[in-house]
Amino acid sequence: MMLVRGAPRPDPHAAAVERYAHAILHVPVQITPWTGAAALPVYVRTLYTLYAAQLGERACVLFKPTQDIPGPVDIAKHAAVLARTLGRLAIYTTAGLSAYQRAQLTRLSVPFIVPDNQFYVPALAIDLRERFQQQPAAPGETLTPAAQAVLFHHLLRRRETAQTPSMFAQELNHTAMTAGRAFETLADLGLAVMERRGKEKHIQFPLPRRALFAAAKHRLITPVRSLKHVRGPIPAHWIEAGESALAARTDLARPQQRCVAVDARAWREVMRRCHLEETAAGEGEALVETWAYDPTSLTNTRQADPLSLYAQFHGASDERLVMAAEQLLEQVPW
Repeated sequence: MMLVRGAPRPDPHAAAVERYAHAILHVPVQITPWTGAAALPVYVRTLYTLYAAQLGERACVLFKPTQDIPGPVDIAKHAAVLARTLGRLAIYTTAGLSAYQRAQLTRLSVPFIVPDNQFYVPALAIDLRERFQQQPAAPGETLTPAAQAVLFHHLLRRRETAQTPSMFAQELNHTAMTAGRAFETLADLGLAVMERRGKEKHIQFPLPRRALFAAAKHRLITPVRSLKHVRGPIPAHWIEAGESALAARTDLARPQQRCVAVDARAWREVMRRCHLEETAAGEGEALVETWAYDPTSLTNTRQADPLSLYAQFHGASDERLVMAAEQLLEQVPW
């Protein structure tokens, strides 16, 4: 590529964001230098480089720190100023974020893009989702356990073609009827498209995986139904869960007691077969979480899958757990 004398130099960060956003969203993306900065407060113009961004049909403004990176609370305030002044969605962008910064920006609902690493723009995901939504979801409506398992299976197993209830039932240890109801839930919430081919249901997920997860994020439920304090030999093949799995997958320190998970439907039988005894809190040798869906169906490792762990811990009151939960999303093969 030959540069024209006097032409502005290409901005490598803007080019990286444009390339990354297009790969994530699969819609036309255009990012150019912002030309209307004079209308903004001087401190905003000093702290940030601004870009006009067209992400599909949504006009946005990107703001990238020039030198010193402000704290998350300041970034949230500046995003609000930009949105209010310019009438556009304001998206923070930078070359890298720490786990703490990601957790805080997410908590403060500040959208952000880190090229080739993180894409957190929930409002844009909702815009995309509206193309496929069949019925409006009631405020606060959440996924059912079976629907969440089907969704996570799609995100983690990378199924590209339409799937039937019998296919999901086999891999998730569900009945075909339960999987079929899960299809209906996902379609009703605008997260999937379901069609009938003869007597059989088929499901497809039109959104890119990152956008799909962002659209579903506020509907996630914890997979844990109950926590058992137990005494007795824990089978070696049971997968780690809870803080044990979170620590194994992230920088979180390991807890004193090991935590494992079993399908809630099988708990009484496995407790009898393994000669486990329930105890009072603090008296057991291990912790057992009973899950609303089979914890082994979504992982090929010795730990619970990252998305189920995220659903369990992303709203925790302990900031350490929230930060660790955000780290989990980096392990998902979007």
